[in-house]
Amino acid sequence: MEEIISALIREGRYQGIGQCITREYRMVCHAVKGDISKDFVEGSRAVIIDKDRNPKWVPRRLEEMKDTMVDKYFKRMVEEDGWEDLKLPPRKNLPASIIAKL
Repeated sequence: MEEIISALIREGRYQGIGQCITREYRMVCHAVKGDISKDFVEGSRAVIIDKDRNPKWVPRRLEEMKDTMVDKYFKRMVEEDGWEDLKLPPRKNLPASIIAKL
């Protein structure tokens, strides 16, 4: 998860707020949906159901997580599965404080 957050921060520096929110939305949807990894369900089981606080993550360590897996979390939601990508209305005349800066 740290690698995903790190990727969000790195790429977010070059994006506007709408793009960042869309990427965050996609990440959460894929995590809850479980189409990339079952870690959300496994973490919930370990904390809420069994209360053993011993999740069996796949992969077990962050170092084993591949960039391709991280990239999948930011892909567009597939609408055929009943999931929709976030559609923000276009905004004009945004204040300078909201526009992404390096």
